[in-house]
Amino acid sequence: MSYVFFAAPRTFTVEQVRDYAYTLSEAWPQNLAFYRRLKATNEIKIGLISNEGEGLTRHRVAKFGLREVADFMVFSYGSHLRKPDPAIWHLALSLAQVRPEESIYVDDRPMFVQVAAELGFTALHYTSLTKLTEQLSMLGLAVA
Repeated sequence: MSYVFFAAPRTFTVEQVRDYAYTLSEAWPQNLAFYRRLKATNEIKIGLISNEGEGLTRHRVAKFGLREVADFMVFSYGSHLRKPDPAIWHLALSLAQVRPEESIYVDDRPMFVQVAAELGFTALHYTSLTKLTEQLSMLGLAVA
């Protein structure tokens, strides 16, 4: 559980803050469709690793249909691990029953990409779907 303390009284409730955060949570339909195609076309497993808290995670999993995209998900709130702790990647590898060198890790945070690379993953820094498509194609995956 996380706590936020304010030095002065606020006019909003915890529920209003939560609802506001949920309304800002938007799917990237092209990315979700891309990962669904990538998975089906290449017959690969996809896993998600996230540091988000329970409420936002459960909201996004349901709202964005992430159960249909991912074969497994590792969330900080359930595993009590957080990136960049290598243990969270080791848990994901254990769930997938693969080695790092058999895996591709994609993240928009350079620090997490660096840690994954140090663990032996092929690690890609996500900057755009176009760039990711090029990178995965160069690795031999069918991306059409």
